[in-house]
Amino acid sequence: IYEKDESGNLKNLAFVTESKYTYKPTKAGNVTLVVKAEYKNFKDNASNGIETKITIDANDIPDTSGLVITLSGNKTVTIDKTKNEKYLDSGITIKYNGKDVTKDSQITYILGTKTYNTKEALEEAVNLLPEETYELKYKASYKGKDMLKEITTTSLPRAIKIIDKKENNEEDN
Repeated sequence: IYEKDESGNLKNLAFVTESKYTYKPTKAGNVTLVVKAEYKNFKDNASNGIETKITIDANDIPDTSGLVITLSGNKTVTIDKTKNEKYLDSGITIKYNGKDVTKDSQITYILGTKTYNTKEALEEAVNLLPEETYELKYKASYKGKDMLKEITTTSLPRAIKIIDKKENNEEDN
């Protein structure tokens, strides 16, 4: 079983003798897998193979870094400005190999095309936004004492719905 890159080069993923194989994607995007019939020790006699094209969603990529982030609170938040409600972000929890490292992590908030480095800056910005539904993403980074590189993961979108007009069936007093 091979993975075919954009240039047509084949990367050997596995040699199997069974009739099934579980592909474990390492990146999102389009992937072409090629299944060939061949002898283990005589690859020159291999078939041309059958190609299968699949699209891998980023949410289907397993996190092998040991870093896990989970959303705190509701996935959808509604802020009704007509009732003077303000957005308060309920945040995320970050664990590394099962240990809560939220306080030792860097959290970046991504709202549309804007990035905020503090919860307070995010909340202030959201509270100034006009009526619409927005997607908030979190980027969490943790650098362990014995780690050589920074671990980063982006996921967990939260929908923020802002209401800034009275419903049509309400009357002004």
